Amino acid sequence: MVTGAAVFAACGGNVLGSDGVAGSSGQASGGSSAANGQAGSRASAGTQTQADAGTTSTPDTAGTTGTAGTTGTTGTGGTTSRGGEGGNGTAGVAGAGGEAGGDGTLLALRLDDTCGVLLGGNQCLHAGKASDDGTSFAKSVTATLGGTAGVTYQVKIHVRGVVEATHVQGGVPGTPVQFVSGATRFADGTSEAQGQYWRISTSVPSASYFLNVYPGGLTHAVHVIDYDETIPIGGGATVTLDVYDTNTHSVSNTVDNPPLSIIGIPGSMMAGQFVQIDQAM
Repeated sequence: MVTGAAVFAACGGNVLGSDGVAGSSGQASGGSSAANGQAGSRASAGTQTQADAGTTSTPDTAGTTGTAGTTGTTGTGGTTSRGGEGGNGTAGVAGAGGEAGGDGTLLALRLDDTCGVLLGGNQCLHAGKASDDGTSFAKSVTATLGGTAGVTYQVKIHVRGVVEATHVQGGVPGTPVQFVSGATRFADGTSEAQGQYWRISTSVPSASYFLNVYPGGLTHAVHVIDYDETIPIGGGATVTLDVYDTNTHSVSNTVDNPPLSIIGIPGSMMAGQFVQIDQAM
């Protein structure tokens, strides 16, 4: 806050002439007025002067004008207060999570497995498939992690989506159990490979993480996933989000009414499945 400079001035006044000086011109035998002859006999008129006014004298000599009073000294202006270090304080130091931030930045990854033709039993053909011919389906997107090559960053990712369940071989479940690292998928044509696989992979280090693993049975239903995980990624590494299905059809997002959705991000087109991965802060 800046206080206004306050200026205080002393009141300078005119000092009136001394009353005694004015009185001296009262009965002074008429002074120079005696030259007027008989006017001298009227000298007693001097008693009629307003001696206490100081400014009016007898017709003789006017009273001396009083000396003007000395002008008061201008007051010193008030001291301006400092703007305060609070308003323009030093910026706070970045938190310890910086390793996964400014240098190891991961752009958002979004992958949609859009339904083409809706089938019965809460199923649909993958977009681009003309018939349920039993052939496999695959789709992927990639991004490059920022940062310095040779430096490994601990990157916290936010995984969200609407997906069907799948089973994997081996691996280490995370929290939640839907996130499994180091696993492999079942071979095409086996009963365990009926669910489609959603996965994120990194080139440095070479690693993969399945996102939709459910220990229960594989049913024609979709589930919402919404969780955070922290994974190591090298600076400049390629990060891939992919989906793979051993057959032509997938479970559609039509089991629930209304269809499943996640607040804050758009759903998939045409009742399909999707996964979106953002860097969590």
